Amino acid sequence: MVKIMMMRPSRRFMSLFAICAVAIFLVVCNDFSTMSKLFSRDNLVHRNLRDIETVLLEDNEKVTKLLNMTATSLCSEEEEDVTHPLPNYDLWCGPNSTLNVIPFFGGMTNALKFVLLGALMSLEEGRCFFVSEKNAHLNPGYRKQHTQSGEDGFFVNHFFELIGLPHHHPFVVKAIAEGRTETRMWGEYWNDMRSRHVEREIYNYTSGDSKDAAVKAMGYDITSGIDGHTLKRDFLRRMWHLRPYYRNETCHSLREHNILPYQGDFIAYSVRRGDKDTEGFKFPKMREYIHETERVLPGMYPNVTDPIPNIFVATDDCSVMKRLQELKPTWNFQSQCYNATEEDDIQDGYDIKHIPDWSYQQREAHFKKFFVELYALSLSKVYIGVAYTNVAWFSYFLRPKMDKTMFILLDQQKAGYNNVHDW
Repeated sequence: MVKIMMMRPSRRFMSLFAICAVAIFLVVCNDFSTMSKLFSRDNLVHRNLRDIETVLLEDNEKVTKLLNMTATSLCSEEEEDVTHPLPNYDLWCGPNSTLNVIPFFGGMTNALKFVLLGALMSLEEGRCFFVSEKNAHLNPGYRKQHTQSGEDGFFVNHFFELIGLPHHHPFVVKAIAEGRTETRMWGEYWNDMRSRHVEREIYNYTSGDSKDAAVKAMGYDITSGIDGHTLKRDFLRRMWHLRPYYRNETCHSLREHNILPYQGDFIAYSVRRGDKDTEGFKFPKMREYIHETERVLPGMYPNVTDPIPNIFVATDDCSVMKRLQELKPTWNFQSQCYNATEEDDIQDGYDIKHIPDWSYQQREAHFKKFFVELYALSLSKVYIGVAYTNVAWFSYFLRPKMDKTMFILLDQQKAGYNNVHDW
């Protein structure tokens, strides 16, 4: 009789097997946990924005899946009203609390940047806020009647849905009458990195007091923390809504340019000139934009030998269009410059000092063009621009997916640094 000898696994082998089994189990459980959290019914409403951002950066397949699941179109009424509804500013404060007054100053994106940071400061302080246009650069005729439009001269309320409490709100009227106001200047929420809500700062709202209750009421997951950039990105979408007329006009123009969010590979250039030379900035040459485009094209069109990219050019100096066509005559350049009328003050560069001389029609033409450009910059697959304009800051946080690799800043690249994480 032949005996078959069975070799006993060595102790070392059994230990290795056990470690592998545990590792596989943890990976499977973790994957299931992540997916169940991400796609659960509750989390689609009160989602942890930080978890979604982590998954977005993993790979293109998951990116496509997520973007198809959650609304990303700035032209979607459902997204504006359901996914990113306006904050309920009335719930932020008690009846006798101090009213924060946030000045609206500088160009539009500069002004809105500081309004957003001032709003977040107010939310975290448990205070309501009011946007003051008393010394606004964009509204030199403060409270002056526009005879052509038949409405008051406010800039914010003219173009945007409500931001903060309106000037005629009973709480605002009463707080001003009783002297319960505090003007919050930009340095308070910019010089301090935590108040600026930079990327590395994490915000937990778990104390259970009225301040955190206001944050929770907005639908944020307050148990695990939100990083500053994710919070700003979501809050900007909540705070900044174009009024229906301007949104419809903007979206109509986007469709004419065949711009659909994350459908079709289009690149956007941001070319800001105008009064920026008075601040000591050096404008990149158009060849630099072309060079960066050539660098990213192989990744966008991996199987095409000589691709013809679609490029939307957002610019305050329409003379650049001729130069771009000279450099790349076969490329498809699009711009609102081609739709300019004699009312548009957009040909020679934007200068904020010219605003007091604008007519009502010129102001309308300028900002209608600008809204189309902001939407296009925010929805592009690749952004190529400069950091010396707040248009870059605004577009970065308005983009549904904040991917730094596809957000190219020519001036910072040339200088050898990138400080987007401190925006």
